[in-house]
Amino acid sequence: MRSGTWETSQSAKDQTAWLAVTDAPWSKTLVSGNNDDAAVKDCDGWESVQPYAELSVDGSQVVLCHYPFRTWRNSGKGWANLHGHSHGA
Repeated sequence: MRSGTWETSQSAKDQTAWLAVTDAPWSKTLVSGNNDDAAVKDCDGWESVQPYAELSVDGSQVVLCHYPFRTWRNSGKGWANLHGHSHGA
């Protein structure tokens, strides 16, 4: 587990969302991006913090990254890319 706390400068809505995440019974990995500062990355509750991850969900392979990829590992073999950041089309 990582150490740290959510800074008081965050909104009540963000703090409520964070409490819901930290109380969830599963392990949590932060796929970090350019807006995740130390206050987020160092919070308790993360099993790991990394900029890229690959996982299997119900038999489907998924690549996770903050940024979208034009191509990614096994993109032509059915792997999906889930990302959180995009500007424009």
